[in-house]
Amino acid sequence: MPPFVPTPREIFLLGLLLTGLLIFSTTIHPSTLSVSDLSKLRTNYYPTEDEVEPPPSTFESQYSLQALNVPLRWGLGQVPETQIVAHVPGWTIFDRLYFVNGTFYVVSDSPENLPDRKNMISSGIFIANGAEEEAKRDPTDRDMRIIDTDTARRLFDTQAERLDGVTLLVNDPKQFPASPTITTGLRNCSSVSGGYTPLWTHQ
Repeated sequence: MPPFVPTPREIFLLGLLLTGLLIFSTTIHPSTLSVSDLSKLRTNYYPTEDEVEPPPSTFESQYSLQALNVPLRWGLGQVPETQIVAHVPGWTIFDRLYFVNGTFYVVSDSPENLPDRKNMISSGIFIANGAEEEAKRDPTDRDMRIIDTDTARRLFDTQAERLDGVTLLVNDPKQFPASPTITTGLRNCSSVSGGYTPLWTHQ
C-alpha cells in the first residue's frame, strides 16, 4: 500500500487552520480575577443549599419500593413473634404472619394464648354436606402451622421478605362469590385500624 501523501488542498486548509488558531490565541487576554473573585462568581451562579427550595413532600418522594420492602431481619436474635391484632372466628388480623412453600406459619412461644387454628383458617376445599365433608374443611399442617421461635429460626434463618401494607387472604372455595368476602374484609380492616373511618356503615 503506497504511503499517504496530502493533497495541496489539504495542506492549504491545515495551514489556514493553524494560522487562525495562532491569531485567536493571541487575542485572548489572561484573566485578572483572583481566586476569591472566582469563588464569588461561582456562589452567585450556583445557589447554596439554604437558598434552594425543597420540592413538595409527596408519598412517592418519601418512600420507594426498596424502602417499603426492607426485609425483616433478626440476625442472631429471636424471630419476631406473630401478633393477633383482632380475631373473631373466621376473621383474623395478623401482624407478622409467615409464609413458606404454601404454608402459613404463626410464630408464638405461647400457643395456648392463640385462637384455635380451625377458627383462623380452613382447608379451602369445596363445601358439601355431611360430617365427613365437614371434617375435611379443618386445616392441616399443610395449611397453617403454629411453631415456636426456635423452630422458626431453623426454618427462616436470619430474615424474611416483607409485604408492607394490608394483605387480604380469602380462603373460601370457588363456590362462593369473592366480592362480599373481600368487601367485608376491607371494612373489618378499616374498622380496627386506628384513625381510619370504615369504608361504609350499615343503616
